[in-house]
Amino acid sequence: MLFSILGRLFGRTDENKKRKTIRPLGAPIPNDIICDRYRVKGKYPGTGRMRTTEIIAWDQASDEEILKMAGFVEPYEIERIGLDRPTERQLAYARDLGILVPSDASKDDVSILISRALEHYPIRQNKAPKKILEILIKKMGVYIPTYAGEREMNFWYLITLKTAEERYAYFAMKVYAQNTGKNYHFIHEATAAEQEKFYAFARKYKDDKSFVQSYERYNQLSERYNYSEITITGEVRRQLKAYKLASDFFSEN
Repeated sequence: MLFSILGRLFGRTDENKKRKTIRPLGAPIPNDIICDRYRVKGKYPGTGRMRTTEIIAWDQASDEEILKMAGFVEPYEIERIGLDRPTERQLAYARDLGILVPSDASKDDVSILISRALEHYPIRQNKAPKKILEILIKKMGVYIPTYAGEREMNFWYLITLKTAEERYAYFAMKVYAQNTGKNYHFIHEATAAEQEKFYAFARKYKDDKSFVQSYERYNQLSERYNYSEITITGEVRRQLKAYKLASDFFSEN
């Protein structure tokens, strides 16, 4: 999933020899809020029938919190099924790069650490912001790897926005918040009227070629470096055409 990088990791011999010279220092540190995967079976209130689903939730969540996040009521069964473990190939390559892989690291955590090493970022980075993880993991049920820093946290959140309309609405919210001084990190924090404006903008421009091309310039490094200029806590620094279109839209609406 993450990382087309991994498709390149085990390829050409000359690249592997070059990468073996990388010797990153420092052990990664886990975030303060950590998620886990659960399988939940319970009664769905809409039909009164039993259903089973898998969800992401805080690893310290109570049964009541997990049940609420799944949208079920009693009777219920909850099983902690955990996150995907690293592959032997990943672990071998990480060792080759000199990475100290924590025993609790998931497959995605190791992908993150390998990516940092290959792009010459420090393996040991600051934790992702706790106040944002509180929202993402505890309230929204968004999967964020344990050892993701702020940059990777942004990436993992943005890939949960599955449709173009969702992504463009989120971008519109960032522009709107920046221009009005609102401290919004997520669309649900805005008023209902504001949210409708964000989605109205997305619907208007989702098929506009010039907007889409400009918007994609904010994500040019996302696939290779797990990086986007559209972040949860920061401003949109480059005011490209997409930014101007959003600003003008809100000035007129």
